Formats: sequence, C-alpha cells, structure tokens
Amino acid sequence: MSELGFGLLRLPLKDKNVPDSYDWELINEMVDLFMEKGGSYFDTCYTYLDGYSEMAVKKCIAERKPRDSFRLAEKIPGYEPRDP
Repeated sequence: MSELGFGLLRLPLKDKNVPDSYDWELINEMVDLFMEKGGSYFDTCYTYLDGYSEMAVKKCIAERKPRDSFRLAEKIPGYEPRDP
C-alpha cells in the first residue's frame, strides 16, 4: 500500500457557484496521476460532500480501475452513525 493516500473530502467543481457541479473529468485525471505515481490508498466517508465522495469512488475509481489495484478506507463517524 502506498504511504500517501488520496482523500476524497474535497473535490474540484466545474462551477464554484453551483453546488454539486463536480468536475468528473478532472477527478479522473487526478486519480489516474495519483495511481501512475504509485498511489493506491483512497479515503472516504459517507458524510463527505453529502455522499458525493462515495459517488466519486464509484465513478472515478471502482468503475475504471481493477479492484486489486487500490485500497479503500470507508469511515463511520462517531457523531452520525447510521443503520446498515
């Protein structure tokens, strides 16, 4: 596993004035560059970006990369647990 991780708490927007206008192409480029440089560890939580962080995992990592090429940390915050 890589020493550095790619955190998905903040993602680039296409339009800073439009919430949830994530720049999926740029996020793909960022993921690709991170992995080309040897990165494999990604970090997310369901509370990040109202769920868009997990959407980024699906769209930009899980659907585009072999499962054995990355590790994913999914956290559950103690202040906001949810039922499975």
